[in-house]
Amino acid sequence: MLISNEYKRNLEKVYFDCTNYYFEIDEENDFLRKGPSKENRKEPLLSQALMLDADQIPIDTEFFPGNQSEKPFLRNRVEDMKARNNVTGRVIQVADKGLNCARNIYSAVIEANDGYIFSKSIKGTSLTTEQKEWIIS
Repeated sequence: MLISNEYKRNLEKVYFDCTNYYFEIDEENDFLRKGPSKENRKEPLLSQALMLDADQIPIDTEFFPGNQSEKPFLRNRVEDMKARNNVTGRVIQVADKGLNCARNIYSAVIEANDGYIFSKSIKGTSLTTEQKEWIIS
């Protein structure tokens, strides 16, 4: 049973993000692969692309091997999910350090007329004192 058969979906604005899942195993397999990790972990991981409707209910998901960077495939994944699910509204990409690059931002905002939310760590030395004070206030 599809959720859309039971409830009206709000696809005016949808959200897209990618994440990784870690597994405490030694051996890799077709999907659980050692790959780049912002936490610098060495365990095999599985990557997931996820699209949510405006009510934060999942629309579509796609898993891919953890040793593949989502950066070069991001826009294709978004466009494929939009097409499969008849999404005509704007897609807001939620991006952390792993996805924040000029090509992805340009592709989302300029080429597709979608949105982009940036995240930035407030730990470490990447922020100025003024920026940290603004966040805390």
